[in-house]
Amino acid sequence: MSAMHCYVYYRVAATQASAARALVETLFARMATASSAAARLQIRCDPATGKPAGVAGEATWMEHYPGISPGFVEQLERQAAHLGLTSLLEGGRHVECFCDVPPCA
Repeated sequence: MSAMHCYVYYRVAATQASAARALVETLFARMATASSAAARLQIRCDPATGKPAGVAGEATWMEHYPGISPGFVEQLERQAAHLGLTSLLEGGRHVECFCDVPPCA
């Protein structure tokens, strides 16, 4: 079985960015033992400029957790809710998981 990767994206208002960033860092620390590599936080950018892009007053952030196991997402979402991260977001967290495409036979 190939490694599974988890991606979580959501919108953050500029007024909540500092508080949300602190909680994401705490979430990363709590989840560190459940992923095979360090989690990453990214922000949507404009492909023409490479600079962060968003609609007035908010940005789209994405958490990336490589090398996760089944059950990781449930644990992640419990921790995010417990920390209060979900209450700082616009529209909630959207979670998707991906695996590598198997090689051709």
